[in-house]
Amino acid sequence: MIPFSVLAQATSCAGLAYTVCEWFHGLPFEVKNIWGSPKLPRYLWYIYLSARYTGLICEISYLIALNYLLNGPSSRRMCSIFWCTQQYAGTFEMILLHVVLSKRVHALWHNNNHIGALLVLLSTVSVVAFVTLGGVAVYKMQYMDSNCFMVKALPKEIIYVCLLEIFIQASIWSLVFIKYMSFRRQPRNEKVFRLVNHVNREGFILSILASLIPVAAVIDGISTHMTPGLVIMTYLAFPIFIAIISSAVCRTIHSIHNLSQKLEQDMSRAGEGLVLTSIGPFD
Repeated sequence: MIPFSVLAQATSCAGLAYTVCEWFHGLPFEVKNIWGSPKLPRYLWYIYLSARYTGLICEISYLIALNYLLNGPSSRRMCSIFWCTQQYAGTFEMILLHVVLSKRVHALWHNNNHIGALLVLLSTVSVVAFVTLGGVAVYKMQYMDSNCFMVKALPKEIIYVCLLEIFIQASIWSLVFIKYMSFRRQPRNEKVFRLVNHVNREGFILSILASLIPVAAVIDGISTHMTPGLVIMTYLAFPIFIAIISSAVCRTIHSIHNLSQKLEQDMSRAGEGLVLTSIGPFD
């Protein structure tokens, strides 16, 4: 059986390698649309740059910390810093993901105020739960008789907040699915329909990816409550989660910008333009 330390280092290296590749892949877009002649709304600048560089910094620091804790002496203070960093880095990435997903779903519903209010409520509940319950869980873990990777039982707050996040992601996706089904029954322009289909597909993938860490934490929480042991799934999933989510946020902004630019050039009728504006450019 492969030792946990080898698996943890392998997933961390894989997450860092993927993030670096994605960073170079998005560099031309960043130079052209942000540092060159800006074509994105200013708030999208911040989301795009935050996702890119937070992901890169998190992956590097996580790999360094992981190697130190696996190979060197670890104290409760070091473990607490390690847990807090995971907690709040994951929360920050979730905030960026919620902003992008909510904006896309809101646009898909033609900027409906009721849907917008519901999305704001869901995102706010998710963030508040991650910060408060996650903070309580990290505080409790400081006083457990454990090292950084072996715990008697994950605090129940972690399981609660992860189950809540899974429910919120499912709720957001259900809004996309409802709109998609209603849109299919209406007369449509094929180019606009392909754009909507693309939005739905990417939104679904993002929702699945956003549930990676919550599902892993729930599995670890249940297993450690039954038998004290390694928190395997969470530590293996975290670097992959950060890498994929930071990449997905950037690729979402990138793809929608390119699609909207292309379709704006092709469409001339006012009705089609309104549909495009409500779905694509984020303005």
